[in-house]
Amino acid sequence: EADYSETFNFNITMQNFGTVDAENVSVSISANDEHLFIGEPGPGDGWFGTIASNSSGTVFYGPEISINADVPDQHVVEFTVIASSDDDNWTSYFYLTLNAPELSVDELMIDDSSGDNDGVLDAGETAILTIPTNNFGHANSPFASAVLLCDNEFITIENSTFEFGVINENTTENSTFTISVDEDAPVGSSATLNYIVTAGNYNIEEEFT
Repeated sequence: EADYSETFNFNITMQNFGTVDAENVSVSISANDEHLFIGEPGPGDGWFGTIASNSSGTVFYGPEISINADVPDQHVVEFTVIASSDDDNWTSYFYLTLNAPELSVDELMIDDSSGDNDGVLDAGETAILTIPTNNFGHANSPFASAVLLCDNEFITIENSTFEFGVINENTTENSTFTISVDEDAPVGSSATLNYIVTAGNYNIEEEFT
């Protein structure tokens, strides 16, 4: 397996199950996949030369494989291996699973214990909002931050940005915001909160009403 944004190379092992030697063996690797890039092979890349009968050989394959920074978690790439010798050609395949973050958001929690402690925002109250933010992917996230927005004139968010740093794979981190409701807010009025988490090329947006 490999992670988003990684760059790596392959070691290639070829086995000759035949009863005669395979002469002038060379190998190329390709993948028709939008989520990675394979560099151009240079002179000698994939060159095995002779592989004796009932023997194997291993070479370092020079072209770098670069995984995109926004690949979906658990995306599977099919690689095609084409081997040729003086007498024959062979095609085989192998598969590689790519790891990445996968963000999600749980329901927000309201701590209005400084007010009437009923879990509901009321006029004149100041409360702490906690929003659990998950990375249930198979790789740690890039540096992550969140912003909480509200266009209701009676709502004030004291600091609308929260910085997580890295959210480790298969973990939940809580963001917290202090929110105040104007004492003149109409009784029974509603507000919409927009919560946006950004971690490199991975992001998620949730709306709370």
